Amino acid sequence: MKDRKVTLCTFEDIEEAEPRWIWRPYIPANCATLLFGAGGVGKSYIALDIAARVSTGAPFPFEPADTPDRPPQTVLLLSAEDHPATVIKPRLLRLGADTSRIYWPSRPFILDRAGMRLLQSLVEDCGATFVIVDPLVHYMGGKIDINRMNEVRELLGEIQQEAMSADRAVLLLHHKRKGSGEFSIGQEMAAGSADMVNAVRSALFAQRYEDGTCVLEHVKSNHGEIGQLLSYRISDEGLEWIGAFDAALLASMRRKQGRALTLLRSLLASGPRPADEVLEAMAQEGLSRSTVYRVKPLVAVSERVAREDGRMVWVWRLREESG
Repeated sequence: MKDRKVTLCTFEDIEEAEPRWIWRPYIPANCATLLFGAGGVGKSYIALDIAARVSTGAPFPFEPADTPDRPPQTVLLLSAEDHPATVIKPRLLRLGADTSRIYWPSRPFILDRAGMRLLQSLVEDCGATFVIVDPLVHYMGGKIDINRMNEVRELLGEIQQEAMSADRAVLLLHHKRKGSGEFSIGQEMAAGSADMVNAVRSALFAQRYEDGTCVLEHVKSNHGEIGQLLSYRISDEGLEWIGAFDAALLASMRRKQGRALTLLRSLLASGPRPADEVLEAMAQEGLSRSTVYRVKPLVAVSERVAREDGRMVWVWRLREESG
């Protein structure tokens, strides 16, 4: 029996349209976007900054000069990790949000079939045109394996289709792949299956480097241009957008950290070594302590051991999964 809900049309009947944006060219207005990075790089703060600007119609950092003004819009924020009263609202107020336009469900839920219907209902109830899911893995529940392409594609494909059909933007926050360093290619650093990035239409990678510099990199765009690298700072005062970041400098940082990671693995391959000895060997190769400490958690762990003279010293050894 034919499904009468499905109809056909030719592309002659489809009117061509220009892409619309939440933040041009980083976040399309009717698609799913992935924002991913390691813990502590400010992903949630970035998402709240975007929500605050959407709620007031304020301009976004470093948008093209010909970007049209936008009216204030409504946001639905799904946040499972930060407390709404002690963390989220103070940040929103600090960012200048219109909190009357930002809605928060009273409890988290899983984005299974019933959860997707609930999400649609919540969005319709508040009239949200922008939805934030922070973090995505919490709302995926325990039945979806993020390393399985078919399971990831089914969920993210449904989220993407919902965003397109309902003409709303969805921002999904996600983690960085364990054991990957900042020197890797951005798309490859999202945790789980490659479809975590492939299934969305835009992807942003937030990262922090050895000198504390934070960089937002636009690593995927199905709507045209890739946006410039942006640097930002997270402090007690909040989130500050600093400006464009030099792509050549980013590449240099990645090469340096990649070299440090390779050398660290080599130094510890034969067994644990005193931390001072490792740092001295790295310094002889022109690698700073800050660079070494940035890559160390990826492959090595520290432990205190007693020397023959009874003095306690720190030694480093390879992680079991790296060794």
